[in-house]
Amino acid sequence: MTEIINPIAIDHRPPAASETPLQAASDRAKLEKLLAKQLRNFVVLFSRVLADEDADAVHDLRVCTRRLQQVLSGLAPVNSLGKGRVVRRTLRRIRRALGQWRNCDVALQWVARSERRSAKPRRRRGWELVRLSIAAERKRAINQARRRLFKSEGFALNQRTRQLIALAAERLEGVNPAAVARAAVNDGALRWREALSYAMENRSVRSIHALRIQMKRLRYRVELARDLGADDARAVIQWFKSMQDRLGRWHDRLELARFITRALANSEVLLAEPGVAVELLKEVGKDIAVGSREVDAFFQLATHSEGRDRLDTWLNAYCYAPEDGAPEPPVDSSGANGIQAAPEPAQQPSAPPPPPAGEG
Repeated sequence: MTEIINPIAIDHRPPAASETPLQAASDRAKLEKLLAKQLRNFVVLFSRVLADEDADAVHDLRVCTRRLQQVLSGLAPVNSLGKGRVVRRTLRRIRRALGQWRNCDVALQWVARSERRSAKPRRRRGWELVRLSIAAERKRAINQARRRLFKSEGFALNQRTRQLIALAAERLEGVNPAAVARAAVNDGALRWREALSYAMENRSVRSIHALRIQMKRLRYRVELARDLGADDARAVIQWFKSMQDRLGRWHDRLELARFITRALANSEVLLAEPGVAVELLKEVGKDIAVGSREVDAFFQLATHSEGRDRLDTWLNAYCYAPEDGAPEPPVDSSGANGIQAAPEPAQQPSAPPPPPAGEG
């Protein structure tokens, strides 16, 4: 079972020798440049999503909101300014508004592949019914998403973000982006490990989805650390991407099974074409079995693999970053899975709070 670790008290230790005021100013300049780039991307993607039905634009806009959120965390830490909370809330609303639209797009891609590969007429007919059902859901999801986007204040995000950064430059001149990023990575690692431990014990859809969200958050925080010059972060990010792809396939199979069951909820289909319904239910059963094996493989790689060892080593080096001559951080006696390992709790860890709908 994965160890639950205590967070490193970053705020209670001296900064690393490299974190000078000059370096902090350089880091802020890097983040401001990244922010300007992401804001340009946001304006273009937000307009495309409102005007077109491009699946790639929907995906890219959701990714852009996550990247903006992480860059902002380095320039204006979460609880430092009221305006920052408004901007972050807008980003979350946009991402959640697009969640079901994105699910429909991915499911249609899966159905199209399955339809092409099906040799049985009944199965092809079944995939056709599912495709038509998803297409109808997608139209409703697009209309709902666009209504929510208009209410999300996304049109004002560019201006409000620039106002926030100008205000942060005045009030938070002493904020050190590298220290903020290090604290965020440490906190994200703790939450990811807690979510992993709980998902391995519980194995419910809810707990695995919560783990998927925590892994995304940690990956984007590590990317922020990379953007600020953290050593050897690229290999860790690549491992995160491959692991996210595994859980992403599990999520896509689960969503497809839900789409299939909703398509079959139409009593006319069950009565008029029971053979088609049987073929589709076989597909649901197969996807559930494959998804279970994918989760087993994920848990194995997340706890005992070269990538996991690399992650733990990197976290120890990055989150502690002692001054020259300072003692190395303590490592648990097992030699793995901990920055600073706490004794394993006697009781099962409590469930992490569930992610909001559409967060995936």
